[in-house]
Amino acid sequence: MVTDIFDIGTWDMDATGSVLISHATTTGLIAANIRSVEAWIRYDDSDALASTVLDLNYLGADGWITWDTNDINLIRAAAGIFNSVSFDTVGYDGNRGWVKATSVLW
Repeated sequence: MVTDIFDIGTWDMDATGSVLISHATTTGLIAANIRSVEAWIRYDDSDALASTVLDLNYLGADGWITWDTNDINLIRAAAGIFNSVSFDTVGYDGNRGWVKATSVLW
């Protein structure tokens, strides 16, 4: 198993429902080999994290994830906890959090 970690970058989760994180051009990660994805979402202006394991296509009340040949797509649910003012600005470094993708080498 191989683990790749990606910055989410700037994401106003209150105003924008999803964000794409490119994986193929930066690491050569192959979408078919991804076995799990975990997201660490930062609260605004805080070092506190909301950690969640995202399964393909569904996370329940808070959001879900999809991926393809080039991108991992984080999608927050309209009625979930991330659609709030607690997640509408990003603090000092402009990064909403991180995505960890675990894959096999085949």
